[in-house]
Amino acid sequence: MRIFVKGSIIVLLSMMISCASYTPRMINKARHKIDAASISSLNGTYDMDILQRYNRKGYAQEPYESGYYKAFRQLDVDDKEYDSLSNYAITLKLVNNKTLKAILLKEGNPVDTTEIVGRLKGNGLFHFKGENLECTGIPYILGGCTASKTRIGLTKDGHLLVNYAYSSEGALLLIFGAGMTYNTVHSFSRIK
Repeated sequence: MRIFVKGSIIVLLSMMISCASYTPRMINKARHKIDAASISSLNGTYDMDILQRYNRKGYAQEPYESGYYKAFRQLDVDDKEYDSLSNYAITLKLVNNKTLKAILLKEGNPVDTTEIVGRLKGNGLFHFKGENLECTGIPYILGGCTASKTRIGLTKDGHLLVNYAYSSEGALLLIFGAGMTYNTVHSFSRIK
């Protein structure tokens, strides 16, 4: 009986770990590795119209989306509508080695500003701090969890590279499970 209980606990705990994960090969071919000495190269203004998307093997392709993509979910603009006739850009300014100031511009005028806390990791990408994790109910018993995370860097051509991972999983009494996971990589043109 004790073995059954311990085994059940281990299975439950392993199933309850909801994790959004990156696929390294999606980004490795395009990425220019940034180090502590060159982290300021992220400073600049980037057009928010998608330049390219990258497939699972890391090859550049035409974007699925037309128009503007909300690359920075940390900016509180998700409930705002993007005007398809306006031009959007984002300016990144390094405050210190762990903080980026992001300014969303519409027709060159600031619309929203936020500071993004994160850190430069050994893979040459700036990882936004923490994983956005939200659980409802009792995960995998009667509920689920949603997780997302973002990291940015530069392409070999100096354009902004954004990697966003998302996972939403849940179940009812461990029997009826469902979930969705995706990983996107897009690049955005450097304006200046």
